[in-house]
Amino acid sequence: MAGPVEGSPEWAAQDKGPYTIGICWAITSLSTLFVIARLYVRGKIMGKLQSDDWFTVSAQVCSWISTALSTMAVASGNGKHFALLTVEQKQSAILWTTAAFCPGVMSFGLPKMAVVVLLQRLLNPTRYHRWFLWWMGIWCQLTLFATVGVLLGRCMPARSLWDFSVEGKCFDPEILVAYCIYAGSFSAFVDIYLAVYPTVVLFQLQLSLRKKIALCVALGIGSISGVVAIYKTTRIPSLKSPDFSYDTSDLVIWTVIEGSTIIIASSIPILQPLMDLIMRRNPFSSNKSNKNTPRYFEDYSTGSKAGYELGQRKPKSKTATTSASQSSRTTKAKKTY
Repeated sequence: MAGPVEGSPEWAAQDKGPYTIGICWAITSLSTLFVIARLYVRGKIMGKLQSDDWFTVSAQVCSWISTALSTMAVASGNGKHFALLTVEQKQSAILWTTAAFCPGVMSFGLPKMAVVVLLQRLLNPTRYHRWFLWWMGIWCQLTLFATVGVLLGRCMPARSLWDFSVEGKCFDPEILVAYCIYAGSFSAFVDIYLAVYPTVVLFQLQLSLRKKIALCVALGIGSISGVVAIYKTTRIPSLKSPDFSYDTSDLVIWTVIEGSTIIIASSIPILQPLMDLIMRRNPFSSNKSNKNTPRYFEDYSTGSKAGYELGQRKPKSKTATTSASQSSRTTKAKKTY
């Protein structure tokens, strides 16, 4: 369905600003609740914060900064058609929108490091796979950090990007779009890989089907952020749009959504002790007692015996060990006799 004709009253009335602010603040507030719950579990129930918690907290701070800058961009005219803005509004809209993207890309980059740390502690991968996970996480951070440099450095001096009174030289915006599409695609790949990898490992372990499914859902929910990242990548060409303030509003929204989604996804596996406390039941454990925290949460939260329950095959039962010991003693007794 075709939109309103440019220049018509309907076209001039279009404004994505209000729902840009509404969505950004709502989803950022939601992810903040998950981070608070995560810190409560690790700090209060488990008694110790881990490095992945700090990655998540840093990402949440970046998300709030991005949301605040996006709000300033909307106040300057982002969401409205560029042709309808004054010169001052155009300059401010470009400035604050570009500024919002910088912490925005880090808000969905840092949680990936939290997931890498969590999976290594929980699933106990091989040495080479451990290196691969670290390489993938670090390379993704460098790629996203370089995106900030490309955004701010595409014009020399950088001020000429938003200050029309300053003359400068800018490279072809197609280069910016191409690099951002690469960065967004790689980010989506990392999200999906980190979601699929636990599923492959868990179904090779000797766990009950119920526990496998529950853990796969908890650890694989990051695939949703991968889908969000893929869709957000389709909005990247708006960076070169002549109607910058109107077309980039979708990219602003989906940048915040992607960051909040992976923050939530990286926190969900940590929240089982809290759910156990609230619901008085533990769907991840075959132990019916509600008094103890599930063992694998204790292991990866304290850093001791990493991957004890998930990274190792099912140990021999106590009965089998006792029988073997008794058989050995019987054999020795016969030989002595």
